[in-house]
Amino acid sequence: KIFCESPIHKEMARKYSDLGDSNVEVSGYVKMDSFYTDTKTDFPGLWKMANADNRASVKKIIYAPHYSIGKGFAGFGNFDKIYREILAFAKDHKDTTSWVIRPHPMLRAECVLEGLFQDEEEFDDYLRQWEDLPNASVSQGGMYIDLFRTSDAMILDSVSFLAEYLYAHKPMLFLTRDSQTFNDFGH
Repeated sequence: KIFCESPIHKEMARKYSDLGDSNVEVSGYVKMDSFYTDTKTDFPGLWKMANADNRASVKKIIYAPHYSIGKGFAGFGNFDKIYREILAFAKDHKDTTSWVIRPHPMLRAECVLEGLFQDEEEFDDYLRQWEDLPNASVSQGGMYIDLFRTSDAMILDSVSFLAEYLYAHKPMLFLTRDSQTFNDFGH
């Protein structure tokens, strides 16, 4: 049996698989169940604030860049086009925004491969610039559901986060490229 998240996956199996959907069961997306079962909303330390007196009005934004900045098949990434500007925006709006950058685990290597950064240390310096801001931090590895739950919005070009952040019922800015394509589920 193959367990999938939604009825559309079963429809896609029926449409595209040589086996059809006879071995597909809709099971939901277990990782996202915590949005419905865990009600804890106070997560101290997740969000750095430059002005603690203004905490209630500060917008908490996740920036989640994908690794596929090259001309490869996936071709979703926009990091190479905006990484300087988005960091500058976070710096310029330190009293009204709080940021967590959550780069895809393969972004570091892809940036070096594509020549965006000379080496991994230069990429790490870029992340350190985020970490040095009074209103930003870097999140790498581990679970991210608490970030989703406590954020106000997400800027992303990652298709997996595109589907997962829907569970948060919050605004997102999905950055696209002309070259990317979607299957039925993506549309």
